[in-house]
Amino acid sequence: MIQNSDFILKTINGSSYLLPTGQSISDHKRGLKLNETGICIWEFLKTEHSSMEVVNHLLLRYGASGQEAETIKKETLSFLQKLVNGGMLFCDMAVPTGPDGLWHTLSIAGLTLSLYGENTFFSPALLPFATDTVFAFPDNAAPIKAADCGTSQQNVPDQTVLVLAGTPASAGNGRVLLHNKELIVMEQADEYLFLFPNQPLLVEARLKKDASFFCIYCIPSEKGSLQDVLFHVLRLGFLYLAQQRGITVLHSASLLYKNKAYLFSGPSGTGKSTHTRLWQEAFGTPLLNGDLNLLSFSENTPVIHGIPWCGTSGISTTSSYPLGGIVFLKQDSSDFVEELPPDEQILSLTNRMITPSWTPALFEKNLSVAEKLAPLTSLCRLHCTPTNHAAEVMKEYVDGGIRENK
Repeated sequence: MIQNSDFILKTINGSSYLLPTGQSISDHKRGLKLNETGICIWEFLKTEHSSMEVVNHLLLRYGASGQEAETIKKETLSFLQKLVNGGMLFCDMAVPTGPDGLWHTLSIAGLTLSLYGENTFFSPALLPFATDTVFAFPDNAAPIKAADCGTSQQNVPDQTVLVLAGTPASAGNGRVLLHNKELIVMEQADEYLFLFPNQPLLVEARLKKDASFFCIYCIPSEKGSLQDVLFHVLRLGFLYLAQQRGITVLHSASLLYKNKAYLFSGPSGTGKSTHTRLWQEAFGTPLLNGDLNLLSFSENTPVIHGIPWCGTSGISTTSSYPLGGIVFLKQDSSDFVEELPPDEQILSLTNRMITPSWTPALFEKNLSVAEKLAPLTSLCRLHCTPTNHAAEVMKEYVDGGIRENK
């Protein structure tokens, strides 16, 4: 961590204050009154140091040991966090070097993610995917250090995720790939940078291009919970990781029928949740996920895996099942199944994927998965009404020999 140069130390009528200037005033940052120890810390952080280097500096200064040293350590770390939260310090990489700071390691479709950060940062919805595995924290993992941090090392997860309270020491920039009201994606030499215009609790996130390291900077606040916000940001990093491993995620609701997963997909408002609910009510079919489905290949067999993210449905599973078929829904005045030509099958699949397409190369990855998947499963369009008859028509089509593979 290091001083934010927007803040200056001034003595006013015998009292010392850290006061914001420039952009920090525009960002509504507030000043802070400092005592002698606070001044010592601020002066020490004119150059970059870790939090423990600051603690050791004070312990040497005061010659503290035993319980006094523990008290100084606790109070110093709390004060540093206050400075970081107030934007007075740039928090670069206060990274853990082992299991300390590890929340849990997740296993999703065989992909492992080690999550580091405060317990309050992470949603309980992730816990069903938690394992007891503890991986080594990758050396030189800081994305802003541009270091190789993943694939060549042993005993590391597929992705290490670090959530830090604070602001990175260097401002992110790069070539803008995507810009909308919710997300800005920029490309740098070996990483992607994400900004979140509508999320004041998020500073930015940085993702290595090999997907091995994902660092998220946030601002904890008593006014709003970070859990839901971070839950969706974690999905962003996971989707990229999955794509790099040849796995895709389809915007779809799913159900289990005859021990196979059937996906129902379409634009929001088409009736994905309605149609799967009709199946559940009429035929007792279990629901797997109300919004997203993770798809991989076991040799030439498409497999659907559970995923923590499920929109607002609250319906998810940790189990995996072979894919029975994918149905693209289209609202209509009557219920009937339409076979799709091969090119339309591939385009429909690609359009329903939510794995990244920020660049032509990433889009090509999605298209390649669609081209591989289309010949291996049944793909059709169901013209439907929001009635039980639509579910009956689709079930009759499935029972009559829906093509599970060519």
